[in-house]
Amino acid sequence: MGLFRLLMRDTAIYGVSSIISRSIAFLVLPIYTRFFTPTEYGFIDLLNIIGAFVTFIATLEITQAVARFFPQTSSHRRRRAIVSSAFLFALGGYGLFAVIALGIIWLQPGFYKSFAVTGRLATVMAVFSIVGMGLFYFLQSQLRWQLKAKEYAIVSTLVTAVTVALSLAATLVLHYRTAGVFGAQVVGYLIGCVGAWIYTRDLYRLHFNRRIVAELLRFSWPLVPASISIYISQFADRFSIEVLMGPNDLGIFSVGYRIASIAALITIGIQASLTPLIYTHYRNPDFGSNLRVFGLAYVLGSTLLLLSLGGFSHEIITIVSGARFWGASVVVTPLLLSILVSGATNLVPGLFIAKKTPIIAWLQVAAALVNLAFNFVLIPILGIAGAAMATAVSALSLFAGYAWFGRKDFPHTLPLMRCAGALAVGTAAALLLSQMHPAITFADAATKLLTGMMALAAILALLLDRQAVNVIVGLARRTG
Repeated sequence: MGLFRLLMRDTAIYGVSSIISRSIAFLVLPIYTRFFTPTEYGFIDLLNIIGAFVTFIATLEITQAVARFFPQTSSHRRRRAIVSSAFLFALGGYGLFAVIALGIIWLQPGFYKSFAVTGRLATVMAVFSIVGMGLFYFLQSQLRWQLKAKEYAIVSTLVTAVTVALSLAATLVLHYRTAGVFGAQVVGYLIGCVGAWIYTRDLYRLHFNRRIVAELLRFSWPLVPASISIYISQFADRFSIEVLMGPNDLGIFSVGYRIASIAALITIGIQASLTPLIYTHYRNPDFGSNLRVFGLAYVLGSTLLLLSLGGFSHEIITIVSGARFWGASVVVTPLLLSILVSGATNLVPGLFIAKKTPIIAWLQVAAALVNLAFNFVLIPILGIAGAAMATAVSALSLFAGYAWFGRKDFPHTLPLMRCAGALAVGTAAALLLSQMHPAITFADAATKLLTGMMALAAILALLLDRQAVNVIVGLARRTG
């Protein structure tokens, strides 16, 4: 199978999986926002954010090292040693976290109350949920490194369906509220771990090779400050809102983020399929042209998401969350832009190909500092909208850094200025559409749709030149 067709196939599989998983989660959002108060919803989101932080601190990002070294060897024995040793290292890291966290909860009874949860049971369930999430992330990622896209999709969908079903039962029927949410996550991740292990069980043995782990950690440990910086960049807005405004505003912001995160339907599929293919095929002479066409398609898809989700954010929030969360509409467009730009970093992979992890770390640190600075400047002035804008600025600055410093290691073939222009038009049009009268009547809807179509025509004029059309036609003929 050709590289372009392989890329499109895997992206479609990962994308469909993401659509199914996020659609299930999105459909229950109206239930959660009516059952939980904004404060409760905000604190559930905060604890999940803390879990994301633990997943890379506890393992020193060894999963990223497996992604880089696994495709480089054809020896099944060495591959088994890499995966088994890394998994045992990760298991030890999460075990240490669980011991420390549960010890704090037991010895400091007031600790869990500061997170406004319903009691000790909820906090304990949150700890086990974090451990389950981390182990599932490792096992599921291995499916990507082995290019098992279908199996990845099956496991991902299963985890989402089980977690959502059990969460609804635990909260609405058994009335466990926050404890029910985290308990459902524990069961869902456990089932996901078993499923992912079944598909890759030939790679796991009770064998720990210190030399291999040391080699992996030499690559991965510089990524830890980079990951911390990514974490800060991703969640600085919510932490800043919590500090400068309060949990009620955090809950409203979180609903806006949930709607904007629908953009991950396109970014997750691309990141999941593109990362292993880059490491495996970047020496292929046709890879640059294939990546160019794929990148243009990505930018076009991004502008469509900006126009639809950002432009009609007020209507979407009215349907799924009700009047209590109307304020979330102002953050959807800038958060969409940040998610889409962050997902595009794989289109400029030079630094990762060259294993220049120290430069990556410095760029991530700089982006995090930019994010924090803008949050503390803009939130007192613009509220939650300022937090969303700060996140967008940080994502744009990071992408620019990747493109500039990685250009010599893998010269990018994307027309970056025209892509930037298309995103600028899409963002401006989305902001304009979101400020227009809600599409309640036929006339209002028609006006918004016509405005969006005019913006889309301008975007197509920016993206499609003769070279792009010729490449698309040539690839279509070859793949047809």
